[in-house]
Amino acid sequence: MGSPTTGSDLSDGWGRCLAACLGALGIGGLLLLAFMIAVDPYDTGKFGLLGIAGVDDRDTHTATASRARDASFDSAVIGNSTAQLLDPAELSRATGLRFVQLYLTGGNPRGQTFTSVYWIYQNSFIFFKLGYGSALSIILMLIILVLASAQIAITRRRSET
Repeated sequence: MGSPTTGSDLSDGWGRCLAACLGALGIGGLLLLAFMIAVDPYDTGKFGLLGIAGVDDRDTHTATASRARDASFDSAVIGNSTAQLLDPAELSRATGLRFVQLYLTGGNPRGQTFTSVYWIYQNSFIFFKLGYGSALSIILMLIILVLASAQIAITRRRSET
């Protein structure tokens, strides 16, 4: 028979194992961060030490991230279709703001970027939850009503002063 191990031997082994795992995770995270800083995959313009031009704008899923970070725009038209929703140039001329059109096709990954209207559409007409979709529509209408009322009140106060 072998000699029994003591409790302190087991705890020392687990402590070393835990320290090694946490150390490996920390080093891996730092290496990933260093890679992200060197490559700058979302074309933020803040890093890019390797001279890579950033994300290719032809891929709609990644081009939106690059366009959203573009400092030359201060307003956005957001939709869930690649069809032209509103003309950003026309909006820019009408309002004096610099608009960019951003769209979220399909809500990937795992539906995390669905717009609220697309979510209502999907629940109502794809999953046939018409009552749920109607309730969501009413809630969205109330949210828009509150925000629009607040915007009107703020602009009235600014115009009076």
